[in-house]
Amino acid sequence: GDSITEASFENAVPGLADIAGWPGRVGYSNGMEWINAGISGATLSGNIPGELEAYAKMGRKFDFIVIHGGVNDAGFGGGKNIGTMSTETVESILADPDLKAVPGGTYASGLEHAIAYAKQHFPEAKICYIMNYRLKTENDAYNKFENPNYAYLPQYFAVGKKICNKWSVPYVDLYNSEKLYTQMDYTTRHAIGDELHANNIGYDMVVPYITALLKSV
Repeated sequence: GDSITEASFENAVPGLADIAGWPGRVGYSNGMEWINAGISGATLSGNIPGELEAYAKMGRKFDFIVIHGGVNDAGFGGGKNIGTMSTETVESILADPDLKAVPGGTYASGLEHAIAYAKQHFPEAKICYIMNYRLKTENDAYNKFENPNYAYLPQYFAVGKKICNKWSVPYVDLYNSEKLYTQMDYTTRHAIGDELHANNIGYDMVVPYITALLKSV
């Protein structure tokens, strides 16, 4: 994932770094070993798939692989980075060790590449996808992270849902949860510390949704 996965805002809070973000909270509360593989600035069109390759080269094994990305694809590229789902079947994509049908470069191709790579190299793992909570798009001097490009996120996640359905990958749609939207109230810094990255309150709010996703598979 990206800096929201990494919990870059919460990492700055003394005493919270060990359980920063949702990975630590989900792991600790369920007695799991876990790795927070979030990298600030990461995108599905760019380096998130490469994170999986790094762990495969280490010979790591996982029960769950949770992909959390798309915010930076929209934030950096607006509508240009969405891309389209491959017309190739799951079987034909997986039959190619080089995954040439899903080379990356766009959100859609990068998400398919990440899923396909995980299925090739971590066949025992259950793969899930998180669609991020809503973010502020209006210009506001109070918010250094305001970005009108976040208005494209529904278009990204619409494609993401099609890809997840194609690959039979369970997902949680935090973006369209009205309950979570009301709880987090992105017009303030109550749960989203800098109006982009969740703080400890915000992560406590999203964890039940992610825990439910993992338990459902």
